[in-house]
Amino acid sequence: MPEGGNAMFPPYNSAPLLAPVTKLSSAVRMLAGAAGVARVEIVPVVLNALGEPEVIAGEGTEAVLSFLDEQSAPLGARLRREAGRGMLVEAAAC
Repeated sequence: MPEGGNAMFPPYNSAPLLAPVTKLSSAVRMLAGAAGVARVEIVPVVLNALGEPEVIAGEGTEAVLSFLDEQSAPLGARLRREAGRGMLVEAAAC
């Protein structure tokens, strides 16, 4: 991800970061213009031992994207897999 982006850093109490489910996360890259949002890309990340996000590849990406698919299904959204990233697909295009 480019430097200067927005990132969430761990709370002062880092104990919750030790839970396995907390380590999986994602960053969102959105392309928007005058016509509106053109693309929403989900970048799977994992929190390292210091609680800092690191972009992941391989098996971990599917764990993150599958979880997001499961949570997004009731909203009518899904993610199309593309090179280890998730691309948000509009409900009408599903």
